[in-house]
Amino acid sequence: MSNEKGGLPMAIVEEGEFGIYEFEEDWFGGDTINEEDVIGDEREEEIEEDDVIGDEWEEEDIGGSENVEPFVGMEFASEIEAKKFYNTYGGRLGFSVRVHTSAKTKVGISSIRMVCSKQGLSDRQKQADNMGTPQKEISNTRSGCMAFIRFRRFKNGVWKVSKFNAVHNHVLIASPSKRRNLRSLKGMTLEEKAIIRQMRASNVPISQIWHYLGENAGGIDKLCFSKKDVNNQIVEENRRLVGIDVETTLAHFNKKQEEDSEFFFAIEPDSDGVVKNIVWIDGRARRAYAEFGDVVTFDTTYNTNKYCMPLGLFIGVNHHWQSIVFGACLLRNEQATNFIWLFRTWMQAMFNKAPKAIITDQCPSMKAAIQEVFPSIVHRCCQWHVMKNARDQLLVYYGSKDGFKEELRAVINRSLTVADFERSWHKMLEKYKLEDNNHLKTMFVKREEWVPAYFRDTFCAQMSTTQRSEGMNNVMKLLVDNHTSIYRFVLQLEKLVEGIWQRKSDEDYRTINETPQLWSLNGMEVDAREVYTKKFFSLFKKRLKDSSNGSVVEVEQKRCYEVNITKHPSFPNWVPEIHKVCIDMADVTVLCSCKGFEFSGLLCAHAIKVMQHVGIEHLPCKYVLKRWTKGANESVKMSIRERSMDIGESTELQSMRHATLYPKVVQLVHLATKSVEAFRCADVSLDELKNKILTLIPSKWSAPEEILEQQTLVSLSAEEYIDPPISQCKGRKRKPQRMKSLLEKIAPAPKKRTCSYCNEKGGHNLRSCPKRKQDLANGKRKRDEDDDTYITCAF
Repeated sequence: MSNEKGGLPMAIVEEGEFGIYEFEEDWFGGDTINEEDVIGDEREEEIEEDDVIGDEWEEEDIGGSENVEPFVGMEFASEIEAKKFYNTYGGRLGFSVRVHTSAKTKVGISSIRMVCSKQGLSDRQKQADNMGTPQKEISNTRSGCMAFIRFRRFKNGVWKVSKFNAVHNHVLIASPSKRRNLRSLKGMTLEEKAIIRQMRASNVPISQIWHYLGENAGGIDKLCFSKKDVNNQIVEENRRLVGIDVETTLAHFNKKQEEDSEFFFAIEPDSDGVVKNIVWIDGRARRAYAEFGDVVTFDTTYNTNKYCMPLGLFIGVNHHWQSIVFGACLLRNEQATNFIWLFRTWMQAMFNKAPKAIITDQCPSMKAAIQEVFPSIVHRCCQWHVMKNARDQLLVYYGSKDGFKEELRAVINRSLTVADFERSWHKMLEKYKLEDNNHLKTMFVKREEWVPAYFRDTFCAQMSTTQRSEGMNNVMKLLVDNHTSIYRFVLQLEKLVEGIWQRKSDEDYRTINETPQLWSLNGMEVDAREVYTKKFFSLFKKRLKDSSNGSVVEVEQKRCYEVNITKHPSFPNWVPEIHKVCIDMADVTVLCSCKGFEFSGLLCAHAIKVMQHVGIEHLPCKYVLKRWTKGANESVKMSIRERSMDIGESTELQSMRHATLYPKVVQLVHLATKSVEAFRCADVSLDELKNKILTLIPSKWSAPEEILEQQTLVSLSAEEYIDPPISQCKGRKRKPQRMKSLLEKIAPAPKKRTCSYCNEKGGHNLRSCPKRKQDLANGKRKRDEDDDTYITCAF
């Protein structure tokens, strides 16, 4: 029996003892099917699948099947091998395949029917006459192609071709560069998925990931997926965390705690088990806090995760003048109750040791929480925020009153005592007739929270703003966005913190290995070089250079002096200053009116100048704070002890092994591509090595990495928490908008775009034009963009 279209034999259908079976005549020279060996019975269930063949067998190869044509009776060892063969055959000829139906019995799948992807017609094609005007233009990809193949499984487990039709009613894709777009051939290997995951975790843009994979494959045209598929893979990675985001994060914290016993975390749920607040601190930060936790800055920022939970970072400064993270948190909102829980939990993690001073913004909720949890510490508001608000409110006076802006800054920054500030403030208001300005009144009422004169006796490590926190927040926003899950957010923050510790380690090395140059032969400079870190010695040397300016006038013999600084080489518009320095030669005690040492822990230039004037040649020990010295970090040990790579399975040790093996593998690949013989040798040897390695590791590590990661993390979670809802912070909506300053408010509005359809400036375009939508709905007229004329819509 012949096929009228293609001359190929038609199937013979017979009813046997175990059901209905199809097989070809022996036209290809193959054997017919022996129905007694077929798995199945009369209750065989036919299942509609229409599954597109993808990367189900992406790592498997069928040797010698590249150029073999299908024939009835052809045998395969497994279902996957059979599917892979027909998919490879379709790719070679230029058509895509899919599973159409499969027959299922009590013992499993007994037969599979695979068809060309253009088989049949879509519902849209079948109902084309009754659908009316389509809402969206969609191309049809099916043509009713009859090409197919059928595989049946026998009792011995072997799969055979029972029916095959090779005739297509459409054009086949002949170009190899275009065949990669066939849907059944598209897919990623596990290695490519791992590369995408790793590069995306390092914030490599999608386009660069795609081009990198193309370079590895020998060109973008060799890839079996598009840039959109790379993006979809990343989206799929994020979808895996939906509903288990917090549990996965908690499991990660538990794993970190196993590796670092001093790692601390806490989660506060509400009455329904929904997470409200999260705080976590690594062991190195807890140890460093004992030495550098005397002053801390704290600030919150937005748009760092998909739940809109504000991020809060506790930031300090170490002996290298570098920022150090003392903890991180995610809060439901900025209510006082959340801050109270956070500060209490954080202090518990820091062994109930409160800092001496904390610098924050002017958030009222934060202020109330600090007063309750840290009643005895100094709370200072960020001076930069205060001055920024002043600029926005006093912008008119900055332009209309000459010298007001400069004098306001001078009154705030150059007043050495509280009395000087208050006297200068009132004098300034009278001079510019601003006694009734409400904002200036508010600034003066809250002066004890931010004016430097009130904090000169408090050690703040020379910090008066939350700039370090702001800088850390800005860097963090480069790594995350408002689509980032909590788990991914934690991983990115860990990378940022790890970079901070690495820079600290590098600076430790430079301090030990390098000897800074001396500016002079002064004994105090020599002493400072011996005890201070490299960075802090440079700050001391700058103070020593500044001490060469000005003159010393003795006010009280060998007890009190005045340092007159009439000019400064770095400031052309320098205003002359007079500082009073008192010294007690008995115990070498020096007190300067600027309170530079009390504020920063480093002797000021005025004190150094007087000490040189009275003949003090060496740096007194009482003016060397341990926190700035080379030995300040003796108690700050690494959280992961140095261990051999031969013992353990922790993430850190796996990373060390990876770093050791990766350069060797790259070199091997580079050499193996130099000749065909070298390539074949490496290909065979690597397969043998892979099989040998699989026998040496536990079976759990042979699973795909993304599955292994999810199973490992979730299995470690002992408690169940519900992912948080989208937070509404300070009245902000889902996509919080930055508050505009006065400068932005008075700026001219941007020009509205002109619609190419109605020629109106209504802030819309052709696609969103309301007039066009109305015309299309009425079926009236539509604009022809090619010749700028109107034609009647024809649907």
